[in-house]
Amino acid sequence: MGDLIRALALLERGRFELEIVGGGPDERVLRDLAAQLGVAQEVRFLGALDRSQVARRYREADLFTLPSSAEAFGNVFAEALASGLPIVSTPIGGIPDLVEHGTNGFLIQPGDLKALAGAIRYLADDPELRREMAVRNRAKAEANLEWSQVTRRYLSTYEAIQHRLPAGALVAEPTASIS
Repeated sequence: MGDLIRALALLERGRFELEIVGGGPDERVLRDLAAQLGVAQEVRFLGALDRSQVARRYREADLFTLPSSAEAFGNVFAEALASGLPIVSTPIGGIPDLVEHGTNGFLIQPGDLKALAGAIRYLADDPELRREMAVRNRAKAEANLEWSQVTRRYLSTYEAIQHRLPAGALVAEPTASIS
């Protein structure tokens, strides 16, 4: 989140607002950083929200950005995709499985604050592109993230693994007992 606040400081004042949902031990540091960079008025710390409040924040947002430096597969990316938000993030972990650079969002190298601010500005300046990306993201979520689709892929993967293993390979013998 620090990089996102630093990127916000590179953007025109008064034009952009950053909402940070959730809380944690770094919140004080992030608040201090926003104040130090002169963007405290543009950063809103919303704290923990219930599911309906989170869904409302997605619906009211113009884009979703989380410039992760480490990410396996964050549910927030799936939620943003399903909400039809253009996404600005990094090509880390499972994020490129959801975000195709230039098609439904932008992937920026971690730590590249100018590129992060540039991607945010580019989307802000092009409402038609945001709308096109929103439509693509919603369609992608419906095609790939519905439970029936996810379940089918998991079952297919398990079946493929099961057929590749020698008979009895899935049964493990205990090697130690815990008293």
